[in-house]
Amino acid sequence: TFYFPHDNNAIQDPKIMRLLKTCGLGGVGFYWIIIEILHQQEDGKISVEAFNDYLELYCSFDNRGSDYKDQIKQMLSKTNLLLSDTKNITSKITIPITTPRFSFLLEKIEYEIIE
Repeated sequence: TFYFPHDNNAIQDPKIMRLLKTCGLGGVGFYWIIIEILHQQEDGKISVEAFNDYLELYCSFDNRGSDYKDQIKQMLSKTNLLLSDTKNITSKITIPITTPRFSFLLEKIEYEIIE
């Protein structure tokens, strides 16, 4: 099992609330899926192509069509929940596994579980 820091009141964040209002629980769920995927990457990034593939896959479970995918994509960008350049997608809350802070959290969690 892997762990990453997560605010316990994230659903009350104005950006998440805006995403929820516009895209529903599916949009919020997709956001957290991407955050989990970003945390699994050594550099905390995925390619724009991979992001689009994930969007296609996870939105295929919903019958809302391509407009819904575009709506989610636009909201994630407009709210700055996800950041992109021409090649990659990342997030301000993504902490690459290699950072000392993250390593410390893993050690702390492991220690607390053992006690």
